[in-house]
Amino acid sequence: GHQCTEPVHNVDINYDAIGRLAVQHLASLGHTRIGFIGATMRLRYQRDTRDGFRSALLERGLELNEAWVQSLDPDLKISLGEMLRRLLGGPRTPTAVVTAEPGLNPMIQSLLQELEIKVPAELSLVGCDIGETPRGGRHLTLVRLPLEEVGDAGARLLWRLTAPAQPPPSHQTQIFPALSQGWSSAPPPAAARREEDG
Repeated sequence: GHQCTEPVHNVDINYDAIGRLAVQHLASLGHTRIGFIGATMRLRYQRDTRDGFRSALLERGLELNEAWVQSLDPDLKISLGEMLRRLLGGPRTPTAVVTAEPGLNPMIQSLLQELEIKVPAELSLVGCDIGETPRGGRHLTLVRLPLEEVGDAGARLLWRLTAPAQPPPSHQTQIFPALSQGWSSAPPPAAARREEDG
């Protein structure tokens, strides 16, 4: 997400794919009403993730309800708890939520417990985190950000730049995230499925 006016060599995560992977997974389980909680949208990667989410909904013919697409208030005038209550407090609410910022997952889970919303029986949850899938134990359904791969590809690119045969001036590499299925996503509740069918 650099602001350079000249072409630069670049290795980064394809952040658009985070939103797309989450929607693809939830849609495959039968969800048609999917919400999104992102960070402040100040940074390009945050906007790319949100835009990938929106595009994936539209491409699948799923409902894009802007009231279900929430981002953290940069001035902290609205708390995460209040945002979650707004997202899930209406007469018609999402059956799944994507939390697209690493570090938000524990807070979201805690707030859902306070609201007595059962995951995944009442609401499926797909989070976002850094690194590899943990071995053993229970983990959320997560889109994993492969930062080690970005570092490795960046180091290799830097090494190639010092060699006599250089890559093109604006060489770019995008590393794709991967989704790891965990306990927090399941088909939507039967009542929501009946509502969609009816």
